Amino acid sequence: MRCPWTVKSIEWYREAEGLTSYYSRIMDMTGRYLDRNGSVLDVGCGIGSLTMELAMKCSGVEAIDKSGLAVAALGERIKELGLSNIQPRNVSFEELSLGRRYHAVYLSYVMGLVQGWSLKKILEHSSRYVFIAIPARGIKNDFNVLSLAGRMGMDTGTLRQPCHKDIIPIMDALGVDYCVDVFESEFGQPFCSREEAMDFFKHYYPDFAARNGELNQWLSENLEYRDGRHYLPSSRESALITIVK
Repeated sequence: MRCPWTVKSIEWYREAEGLTSYYSRIMDMTGRYLDRNGSVLDVGCGIGSLTMELAMKCSGVEAIDKSGLAVAALGERIKELGLSNIQPRNVSFEELSLGRRYHAVYLSYVMGLVQGWSLKKILEHSSRYVFIAIPARGIKNDFNVLSLAGRMGMDTGTLRQPCHKDIIPIMDALGVDYCVDVFESEFGQPFCSREEAMDFFKHYYPDFAARNGELNQWLSENLEYRDGRHYLPSSRESALITIVK
């Protein structure tokens, strides 16, 4: 389950967003399908990392998220950049009514919607394409956290996550045409201090954070020092599922 957005997690994500190639990779693979005169729905937009990329490729983006804090942060970004083709909405996908169809629908790491009913609804909202970016592995290993779990002798069951292998049987049952492309991107996190890195882990991995001594030692071995800041590297292996209607 994705951790709720907080003021601090928004700050962390903005900093990581500026260093990752994840969103540009998605656009490299999907941008050619977009219609500059068409509209796009970004489901689970968060603070708008993908939304901003989409806004440069089409006439309008409707960006929805159930977190009011995240949507407010996106609204501030829109004002700062003077953008007029993004409509942010604080609404969950479950609450979204079918008032229109979009040329394309995007979902990036919205694993809670990897279900039959939600995929049917997603298809109903699209007139042409659906793009779903989702983990390629069923065990979460962001920031090489599996090595930390092994050191602590902890059950990796808490790191299980839906992946593309879970959604493929659903698509096959629905009879949709799709292709899957697996790609990697660096999605590490910069920090001002070791203490901030500890706070980061306590937020995202509370089961591991209880053992401060071992976590602190692991961070001392894995943190790098780049441009005057600490940096925890992370290779994200993702699967991009392209559905053509």
